[in-house]
Amino acid sequence: MPVPSNPTLSVLIAEGFSKAGVDNPGSTLTTRATDVWAEEIKDDIIQRSGRKLKPLYTERIAICTIGVSKYDNPSDFLSDMSLEMLDGDTGTAQAGSSSTVTLSATEANTDLIGKEIVITSGVGVGQIRQIISYDTSTKIATVSDDFDTSPDATSGYMLVKYKSPVYDDIPSNMALDQSMMQSGKATRYYPIGTSTYGAFVLNRVPDKAYAIRQRYYADLKRIDTDGSLISTLYDKWRNVWTLGIAWRAAEHENTVDRDRFEVQYQREIAANIPQEIDGKDVNWLTERVGDYL
Repeated sequence: MPVPSNPTLSVLIAEGFSKAGVDNPGSTLTTRATDVWAEEIKDDIIQRSGRKLKPLYTERIAICTIGVSKYDNPSDFLSDMSLEMLDGDTGTAQAGSSSTVTLSATEANTDLIGKEIVITSGVGVGQIRQIISYDTSTKIATVSDDFDTSPDATSGYMLVKYKSPVYDDIPSNMALDQSMMQSGKATRYYPIGTSTYGAFVLNRVPDKAYAIRQRYYADLKRIDTDGSLISTLYDKWRNVWTLGIAWRAAEHENTVDRDRFEVQYQREIAANIPQEIDGKDVNWLTERVGDYL
């Protein structure tokens, strides 16, 4: 039996209206649910959870520009988890597909299974995948997950050999950091504010096109509404979304069920949060303690 696909926001809104007994909400009320109520539900999740949820873990690859130390955060950035510098052997692909890269004809590496490959330039830049098979005669490397954008003969690549953690430091220390004017591989970074989503400054000026792997929490208010992160949250928090819409719909219609839906909604948020924040799921502790009561 196939795994059911994740629900969309429109499906959750329709189910919420159905729970509230609103069979024909009309376009105006549906638009309000999409543009206002769904955003209020996000606010409720953020306020109750402290914003950092496991389904919002994500990462991006940035390619260093030689001589440039400052790099903008992604547009859905909330807060850092870790920063890592990747280095290795480079080349230009001969061809590519959704699941393969044909490495340079002069590529000498043969022990590539399990290694990571980063697309560093050209079509598909900024993607990283793990190699699961490699044909030394054809130079075709097959990757574990399909590329979002297939590389081609314009794509530069890096076969990762070295990974170096980059540790965060407080911005006020930048003025004291004597390594800021030196070139090389960074060991520290300084998060700074900007007029958009913030940025970070490396403590050394890149002397080559290193790849930066930035792991971070995405901001629920700014993630792509059609992307995989919000889709996962729709699925894992399905009851929160439907009950949140049902409560607001019942409140709009001034029905007797509005208080009941509000209580159910708040309970559902409280039940979901322990499973989705860092650390051990505290529901596990509750179950074990309950065994002895």
